Amino acid sequence: MDIPLTPPVLLGTILTLILGTLAFLWARTAYPSNLPPGPRASHWGWGNHRHLVPRERPWLRLYEIGKEYERGYFTVWTGPKPTIVVSSAKVAADLLDKRSSKYSSRPRFVVAGELATGGDAMLFLPYGQKWRNQRKIYHAALMEKRADDYRPIQEMEAKRLCADFLHLADSMGWEKHIERFSASSVVAIAYGRRVDDVKVGFVQSVIKRMEEVGKTNLPGKQILDSYPFLQSLPEFLTPYKKTWRAARAESHGFWMSLADTVKERMHQGTAAPSFTRDLLEKRDQLGISDQEFALLTGGIFGAGVDTTSGTLIAFVLAMVTHPDVQRKAQEELDRVVGPSRSPTWEDESSLPYCRAVVQETLRWRPVAILGGTPHASTEDDVYDGYLIPAGSTILCNTYAIHRDPVYFPDPDLFRPERYLEDEKETGIPAYPQKAGHSAFGWGRRICPGMHVAERGVTVVILHLLHHFVLSSPEGAPEPDIFAFTDGFNSRAEPFPIKAALRGGKEKRELVEREKEEAWEALQAYEV
Repeated sequence: MDIPLTPPVLLGTILTLILGTLAFLWARTAYPSNLPPGPRASHWGWGNHRHLVPRERPWLRLYEIGKEYERGYFTVWTGPKPTIVVSSAKVAADLLDKRSSKYSSRPRFVVAGELATGGDAMLFLPYGQKWRNQRKIYHAALMEKRADDYRPIQEMEAKRLCADFLHLADSMGWEKHIERFSASSVVAIAYGRRVDDVKVGFVQSVIKRMEEVGKTNLPGKQILDSYPFLQSLPEFLTPYKKTWRAARAESHGFWMSLADTVKERMHQGTAAPSFTRDLLEKRDQLGISDQEFALLTGGIFGAGVDTTSGTLIAFVLAMVTHPDVQRKAQEELDRVVGPSRSPTWEDESSLPYCRAVVQETLRWRPVAILGGTPHASTEDDVYDGYLIPAGSTILCNTYAIHRDPVYFPDPDLFRPERYLEDEKETGIPAYPQKAGHSAFGWGRRICPGMHVAERGVTVVILHLLHHFVLSSPEGAPEPDIFAFTDGFNSRAEPFPIKAALRGGKEKRELVEREKEEAWEALQAYEV
């Protein structure tokens, strides 16, 4: 959100620079000298590292800096408190998983956490009772056993997606069908309704809101987050407060309008099962405010659409650029499933190579490329002989962590075999997290919807592999596996594909029949 450069804003900016410089110099002298080492900020060794962390694709520069520090972490300064940037999978697990009691809070997010969401959004809440209450609500709705309840809607939407791929009219623009799958399945889980077009108004409103949150959530991007004391300046010097309050009210009204639709259907006896319906039924017992309620219901939708679609687009990119992997997965599907039906959830345990494809997809090109929202320490801690002071920001660069040479030799090669090989034979140690990757985060702040998301990704991957050979169109250059967008969530830049049906008339009839069967079952979720 752009703020006009009025005289009060200009004066506030000048004061910001003066006060910020004084605060920064005070911090550099106030903090002890035994912090983790980091790059020099200037010729004299002190100053601000903002110029070292670019606003666009900061993970790339942080990855390069991290190579200079063998311990896998280093310190940068983008404000009066240090940021510990982690490039090692082991260090991330040691701090955020094994010492989660010290590293489960958040830095202070003035813009996204206070101005934009009123201090009620779980994503930005510091560790405390309010966060624990909200986490408990999400856990009850999204834990592994409950995630199985959402499998039917995900499978039906996957069958619809296959029918979309069957009728691709152009080699470009196929991503919109994956986005539709993601939006529709997540909306059904969150609100008990579905969509057949991502261009419908309320879906676009959600996408817009998530883009705005992403822009405010990058490290060092917001001067107010680096220097929160600026909030105490008089309102005439901070006109942005009014702008953000208006945006927060608009957002709250939007989320509540979606919840009101569910409430109306409940009164009519037509509401399909959903997270919002469950929340409305238990509202009196939960002790949450209207704003918390709105943000909780919207959180599932907002967080799930972009991440799921980005992961599936990365899968397609991997198949187009690694045809041998695609062929091996399809050979396994042919042995286990055969040509006359589609894969089911019961087949999953008999498809180890395909399951490894899912893991490698989440590892190869993570959507939350900077590890999601940064963590913060709540007490002083000593790690590997270095002090990490209370209040430090902990930024885990997933781009670097998923390229950690200790666990992932040749990291840009899409190689599912990594997850099937014996540690004793390869000499490569087991990844410090059970999943084999860190796509969903760490510790107590790990994504509460990870089980639902992984199931959605899995069902689509199995169906697309079973029905189609994905490749580059004849004459088209192979897509660039490094061409990814900027932002809090990153996805592959658009590229053309050819989706060739694996079979003749019988396979086509199978896809078409399953589409119609899914459509009939999905009528319970229609608006």
